[in-house]
Amino acid sequence: MMCTLLRLLIFVGFCAQSLTSAQAGSDVKLSHVESYLNTLKTLQATFKQWDQNGALTTGILYLKRPGHIRMTYDKPSKLVILADGETLFFIDRATKDLSYSPIGQSPASFLLDPHIEFQRNFKIKSFKVDGNKILLTISKKGNEDLGALTLVFRKSPSLQLIQWVILDPQHKKTIVNLEKITSGHDLATTLFDPSVFLEK
Repeated sequence: MMCTLLRLLIFVGFCAQSLTSAQAGSDVKLSHVESYLNTLKTLQATFKQWDQNGALTTGILYLKRPGHIRMTYDKPSKLVILADGETLFFIDRATKDLSYSPIGQSPASFLLDPHIEFQRNFKIKSFKVDGNKILLTISKKGNEDLGALTLVFRKSPSLQLIQWVILDPQHKKTIVNLEKITSGHDLATTLFDPSVFLEK
């Protein structure tokens, strides 16, 4: 499960280089997606995650840009993944075991950067509108062999991230759906403090 979660985080960070013909005929531009993400300061949602075997886990996601994210998995999982602005932590609430890595080496770098620029370091594999959904498939420029990420946005009544799909180098797929999405909350910094989960 930890490998699946690492893939989930590592690929959430990838975005865009060149536009496809599907985009050219659409009234939605890549810049609209970029603008939406850059104006998104806080977000709260429940999530459902399916791994490559169809196993389902659920939980709550908190996002506070820049630099902060928390994914708390529902029982029976004991996992919490969070970033405190500098470091990405993986915490087992039962054993209080902790591992960590720099935010810049994780997925978090996509949603947590102060300013998101699609054209800088990433490559677009496809960009299309399918009914009320916008699908953006991306891979990291120069590291396409690491896999791909598809971000799915609801087009109307307002643009909103609702799903991401990770395809790893072994073609194993992880799907995350966001539900009960709200934004604009005043999220306390303590939500992203790893010490809260490590106290006895």
